[in-house]
Amino acid sequence: QLFVAMIEDSVNESLYYPAHLAGMEVDIGAMASYSGFVLSLEGLSDKLGDLAASYFETMTSLTIDAERFEKRKEERLRDCRNLCLNPSKHAKRTLEVLLKQTDATQEEKVAALESMSVKDLQSFANGIWDHAHVESQMVGNLTQNEARRVGERIRASLPGAPIPDDAWPETR
Repeated sequence: QLFVAMIEDSVNESLYYPAHLAGMEVDIGAMASYSGFVLSLEGLSDKLGDLAASYFETMTSLTIDAERFEKRKEERLRDCRNLCLNPSKHAKRTLEVLLKQTDATQEEKVAALESMSVKDLQSFANGIWDHAHVESQMVGNLTQNEARRVGERIRASLPGAPIPDDAWPETR
C-alpha cells in the first residue's frame, strides 16, 4: 500500500494534473490488492489509452522521494494503528484476512512499516516488475485494434517476464 501511495504521488504530479489542465475528464485510482494492485482509469477522452500507457511507464521507472516517503509512511502507520476505530474498515479487514491464505496482522504491518526505509521501498519498486501480469477491460469508443495497441504499449513498458504459473498467490 505504501508503494501504491508513492505511485499516486508521482503520477499526480506528472500525469493526472497535466491531464486535468488539458481538459481531460479522467479519474485515476490505484489500490493495493491481495496479489498486487488494481489501476483504474475512467473518463471521456480519446487520450485515455495514452494516459494508461504513460501511467505504466511512470510506474516502472519510479524513483522514491525521501520526503514524500516519510509523509506517506506516517499516514500509513496512522491508518494501521487506527483501523480498530472504524467498524466498517475493521470488518472489511477481517474479511480480507479470512479470504487470504496468509496475511500479516496489523501489528506485523506496523512493525514492518516502522523498520522500512526509502532504500527498502526503492529496492521493492525496482524488483516488482521482474514478473508482472496485466489484465485490462477497455470499454467505449475504441476499436479492437486500438485496444490491442494500448495493451501492447503497456506490455512493452514492463521490463520483466510474465508471472510463472507456480508463483500466483493462493486464495482460500
